Amino acid sequence: MKTLKINSEKDLYVAAFKLLNILGPVAGVLIIIGTVALGYVQTHPRIYQLRTFSRKAIAHLSSQSPLHQSN
Repeated sequence: MKTLKINSEKDLYVAAFKLLNILGPVAGVLIIIGTVALGYVQTHPRIYQLRTFSRKAIAHLSSQSPLHQSN
């Protein structure tokens, strides 16, 4: 990797400005993607929890069924 040699303070500011021009849009896109992903994670249905609940509900209902009751 080539090391960057800066000859003057003005060149340092130009290099920093160029870096900000590259990183600014990248950061903006990452913020948008992160916001959308966070919104999805917070609002999507909890499939695993619903599946677990339905198994417990089925087990509970089947245990109360007249077919499974012993006299």
